Amino acid sequence: MEVPVWSNRRALSCTFHTVLRGQGNGVHVREIQLGPWTALHVASDRMTPLARRALFYTVALALTTAAFTSVYTLGMTHLEERPRAWYQALEVVIQSFTTTGYGEDAPWGTLQMNLFVIVMQLTGIGFILSAVDIFVVPWLKQTLQPSAPTTHPDIEDHVVICGHTDRTEVFIQDLVAQDHPYVLLVPDKQEAGQLHEEGYTVVAGSPESVPALHGVHIGTARALVADVADDANASITLAAREAHAACTVITFVKDVALARYHRAAGADTVLSPRQLVGTELGVSARESGPASAAVVIAGYGEAGQAAYTTLQDTEATITVLDIEDQPGVDVVGDARTPQVLKEAGLTQADAFIVTLGNDTTATFTTLIARSLCPDLTIVVRADANDMTENLRRAGADEIRSLDNVSGHMLTEALFRDDFAPPGPYDSVRTNRPVRSS
Repeated sequence: MEVPVWSNRRALSCTFHTVLRGQGNGVHVREIQLGPWTALHVASDRMTPLARRALFYTVALALTTAAFTSVYTLGMTHLEERPRAWYQALEVVIQSFTTTGYGEDAPWGTLQMNLFVIVMQLTGIGFILSAVDIFVVPWLKQTLQPSAPTTHPDIEDHVVICGHTDRTEVFIQDLVAQDHPYVLLVPDKQEAGQLHEEGYTVVAGSPESVPALHGVHIGTARALVADVADDANASITLAAREAHAACTVITFVKDVALARYHRAAGADTVLSPRQLVGTELGVSARESGPASAAVVIAGYGEAGQAAYTTLQDTEATITVLDIEDQPGVDVVGDARTPQVLKEAGLTQADAFIVTLGNDTTATFTTLIARSLCPDLTIVVRADANDMTENLRRAGADEIRSLDNVSGHMLTEALFRDDFAPPGPYDSVRTNRPVRSS
């Protein structure tokens, strides 16, 4: 069995050792020499993009300079009949590249040498422009780019927020309204710098790093909120427990099936945004009509199931509509089809809960439902805050934004005894005139 092992790397050569393992205990090592171009390729694979561009730029500049020096030496000897030493030819090439002039060699008497000098001039300009793009522009970006601190001064009773999303933005607005301290911990330096420039209290650092958590004083924090990817949230929880075992940790989870693993990692509270908004949709439908109301739910995902569970203990008659046939679904079909809505009993219903996976689909479904039933109470889930206006125009009576509900629920979970978020969770209520059929 052969196992290649990186041994050393030089500028234009490298050596690999191949370990040969036999069936016995003996180990033999065979040395393999790589050529300069292969060595250059291997070396470049281990570099950052900027270092890789700089390497190839330097190699290209050196090779071009050497080639032009050789050609210029030959041209001056055989075409101009004015021999030049290699170092004199090199000086002319450098003068061409840097556009500083030629001195005693100009002018040239032959067409070939004049064309060659023009090529050198254009090549030099190309190298100058490339150098600006490779070296100067990145340096200026790094110099002028706003940077966030990597630690925060002493602070206590604050909330450490890992990740900046629409729902944590709602949460931050609640905290600011109550003048409660917080610190955003953002791993991306560019994003952290931009947030710092906009006035957020932010620290650049990995939320999965124990030193970074100490940098935001997790030991004196009221709580830590993790709102990034599901797997990263679990990793953040483990790091938080290592940094300060007594800290209250709240995580968000997109896939509710993964909530158990967040709890196993040490999360005190795991919030599922779709379940939260589904519960709110169910509450809105329950409060909008009589206890024995007929309710149609379009969409039986996490939010739809949460809405169903909220209404299950009431006297309401519930009909579930979904495009996929699954347990708990009464009518299978596309909610954007009027005939399917009629089959689900929409024309006799008191309330219609729309919790579909796409805001555009939800808007069109709302529009159809309003056309079929002008007096129907329609409660809709909005995934994006900027879609609430379209849903209102389509005829929704109440719109529950996923981010607003989640952000305000987070506020309530942490500060239930101190202050309450805007209620009811910033739902959008429309003053819709009753239209005759």
